[in-house]
Amino acid sequence: MHNKHMNWLLKRLGFRRKDQVWAALGTARANGKDDRYPSGEKHAFLVMAHSDEQHVQERVAALLYSNGWKDVDTERIKLLDRPFHSADAVMVGCYDATEQKGSAVVIYSDPISDL
Repeated sequence: MHNKHMNWLLKRLGFRRKDQVWAALGTARANGKDDRYPSGEKHAFLVMAHSDEQHVQERVAALLYSNGWKDVDTERIKLLDRPFHSADAVMVGCYDATEQKGSAVVIYSDPISDL
């Protein structure tokens, strides 16, 4: 089936590509705007966001930049299954927030050493 026809079929069935939920894992550095994270300190992140495949990396970076992070290094991006299932409470909470607000950002509290 041609991509054009597949897109039409998916839309007819109620699926829209922007409704896909993506999860991204990586690291970023604090830009100093948030007192909890000293400027330049590196932390791991989990970002979930509604996006299409072409724009997911840009969306992840924009979310992090707008939340006080810079030098974003996305290590892994994955399209999440629907319905989403996980035994990890952080993942479930992040997914639920994404469904309600369109995106969610989790910054892990322990800094990462550059050694």
